[in-house]
Formats: sequence, C-alpha cells, structure tokens
Amino acid sequence: MKILRIFLIFFTTVFTHQALAETEAACKRNSDGEIIVANDNGQNIVTDIEENTGDSCKEAPDFYKLKFYRFGLCKSNPIANSTNDFSSCSYLVNSDIGVSHVITYPSTALLNTNSTMAAGTYSFLLLLLNNSLEQKHTETFSLPLVGSSGTGKTCWTLEKATAYGGNSITGVTTVSPNPNTRSTLAMDCGAASEADPKYTTEIFETLGDGSYNNTDIDGGVYVKLLQDDNLTLATSVDNSKRIAVALPVAITTKSTSSYEIGFKVVGSSSVDLHEDSGTLTSLKIGADPFQVTFAVN
Repeated sequence: MKILRIFLIFFTTVFTHQALAETEAACKRNSDGEIIVANDNGQNIVTDIEENTGDSCKEAPDFYKLKFYRFGLCKSNPIANSTNDFSSCSYLVNSDIGVSHVITYPSTALLNTNSTMAAGTYSFLLLLLNNSLEQKHTETFSLPLVGSSGTGKTCWTLEKATAYGGNSITGVTTVSPNPNTRSTLAMDCGAASEADPKYTTEIFETLGDGSYNNTDIDGGVYVKLLQDDNLTLATSVDNSKRIAVALPVAITTKSTSSYEIGFKVVGSSSVDLHEDSGTLTSLKIGADPFQVTFAVN
C-alpha cells in the first residue's frame, strides 16, 4: 500500500484567513469543555493550546461539506498554462454537476467515486472542487457571546455566506460580519437548547489581491479559480466558481489497483470572535485547511 498524505497548504498559503489576530492551534478549553474567552483585553479574546492569544482559534467543525467535480491523477500539470489541459488526467471522480461530500468529525469520511482510474505513471494529483466551502458547527464558550439575534454561551452557524475577498458577487447574497450590525453576523447565540445550526458558506471568489491564478506557490503546487465549465480560468468574482489544485506526486497505478480517499478536518474551522468594551461577539466560522489521505493498494 502506498499512502499519500497531502495537507492542502494552498488554503494557508493563498487563502490566508482574514481574522485580525488569528492563532494557529486549537482553542484552549476549561474543565467543562468550553472555549475560554476573555472580555477585557481587546483582540486577545482566546488562547490556543500553544498559549498564543488572538481573536480566533482553530477547531474541528461538526460538519464540513465539499463538492468535487474532478479528483484524479495526471501525467502532466493540467493547470500549468494559460489554457488548461486535462487530457493527461484519469479520474476517480469525474462529474460536471459535482459529487457532494460531507466530512463529520471524528468519523472516517470516504469520498464516493464514480469513475475508474487508468493504469499508468502520474506526476500530479488534481482536485477540482466548488469554491463555496460549507460548514455546520455548534460551539460553547466560558462567557456569553452576542449572536445574530440572541446572547448566550452556546453559539451556532447560520445559513449565510461570506466572501473571502469581501467582494459583491452577482446573484449571491453575502454578509460581511460586523459586530455593530447584528444582522450581518453568521452565527447566533443563546442557550444550548436553542441551538439550530445550519450550513454557513465561505466563498473564495479571489485568491487574494484580486487574483485568480497562483503558480508554484509551495513545492510546485498550482492553484486556479475556474469558471463553471470546469475548464476556463475565472476572469471576475462573478464567474469564479471552482478551485483547481494540482499537487506534484509520483504514483504508478495498475489495472488491479484499489484506492481509498479519506479526509481530516482537525483545525479546519476558524472560530472568529470580536470584543469591544466588554462585549463579546461571535462573528462566524471560517473555512480553514483540511487534509487528504490517498491510499493506493
């Protein structure tokens, strides 16, 4: 068995989260399992398990929903040039309408495949997925937080969408969480019995600074935003609909090979908070990296 473990560093390299003082580890909790929050020190609201302080920390979401259009191996980099070329690729997922996949922590999540990989020697792993990443999560804190309509120690995600680059997207209603305008918050808070979490969405309509194309960003990794034809490079925030990622690998498959795809989402949610004059506000849950495990038997 050859196991390829790939941490999707393109999220941390390209999609650097926009929290003002984000820590990089799990939230520190008290003996009751509540995230410890402070309401008297500005942006130093939470402390992570490595003793870093900030206004957000990392947790595993209850549910992380993705939609894949392509998952496969390629003999050459399919997105290296201005005109993408997928002709050398062979797929385990090959769908123009997409295959939805929900990762539920701590359960093992295996991606449902719909295609057959051809035998051969490959140099790149290709992932093509929807640029809207969805998470559903409920969290409990040591102090009450203000949410979209209520206040309490338990907060949960709402059915709202945020845009990574803060742009307005034609045909899509997005919010930009503002602690001074409760209707913009993507989480609500109250008693544990009131929790009614829905999927919240973070849309990556740009890769940062208005770009749709990043090449060789880390160890030969290529990332592009594509249009909904699953081929053409995006040219605007309105037609950015897919994330294409090509990662260098060295894999030889046989006609008798079998495959297993798994996902890990530990630390894949950014719990984003705000404090002002003693008032704590729950802003949103942001989408952070996930890990892919690809086993070839």
